[in-house]
Amino acid sequence: MSAFLQAIVNGLMTGGVYALLALSIALIFKTMDAVNFATASMGAFCAFLFFQVGTILNLGWAAGLAVAVVGAVLLGWAVERGIVRPLGSGDLFRLVLATMGLDIVLNNATQIFFGSGVQNINAPLPSGGVAVAGLNIDLTRLVILGVAVAGAIVLGVVLRYTNLGVGMRAYAQDPQAATLMGVPARTVSRWTWIISSLLGLIAAIMVASVSVLSVGFLQGTFISAFTAAVLGGLSSLPGAVAGGFILGVLEALSIAYAPRAVTIALPVLIILVVLLIRPAGLFGRLSASRA
Repeated sequence: MSAFLQAIVNGLMTGGVYALLALSIALIFKTMDAVNFATASMGAFCAFLFFQVGTILNLGWAAGLAVAVVGAVLLGWAVERGIVRPLGSGDLFRLVLATMGLDIVLNNATQIFFGSGVQNINAPLPSGGVAVAGLNIDLTRLVILGVAVAGAIVLGVVLRYTNLGVGMRAYAQDPQAATLMGVPARTVSRWTWIISSLLGLIAAIMVASVSVLSVGFLQGTFISAFTAAVLGGLSSLPGAVAGGFILGVLEALSIAYAPRAVTIALPVLIILVVLLIRPAGLFGRLSASRA
């Protein structure tokens, strides 16, 4: 029983990262009705800025975080202004292809500017573990879980209680009706991409804190986060969070009790099962495609 509970605890801590990156994916899908396949590379590029300023230039983690946040905001703005707005919302297939191309460009830009080596980010997080009721709690992952939960709560507050959030929710429900009622579509689109970019940055820093920083290091996490978003429902932000934690627990249990092949294939298996049984996900709802 203790091994089972330990796997669940480990899964919840890993699921926090999946949930945060799944939120970034679901936010774009809910508002723009498209998947941003450059989510991982955008977050990774800004995480390299964090490392470069904080460690290589030795300016401290606060300065590194400030530069990375500014970079994430500018990158989100540039993607919306330079790619999303020219393409418009009428051809979503082209937008998906554009984000795939952006993913390739950013991965190559990361390698050119920051090199192809592997770096340890050494973020100032507590290390070691504590025993609670016979379970080992890794302090680094516990902090990461707290950051993920806090990020999800802050996003929820923004969407529910601010004018921008209300506009984003209205635009996601019905873009044409929201525009007719005075919701500024360009502002909603711009801030959707900026917030998504910031969520990707936070997820990238957290992943790098428990692994390494290298070109494409976030791609595996992106696959898991996309699976979590599909599981919870791509059109549901709470579903993305729930899907992240569910996937984290399922992954941890498969590591503990199933062959390695099952763990590797788990994301694909989950996506297939969801598409066959409940295409909208656990918390999503099927809706007609936008014109």
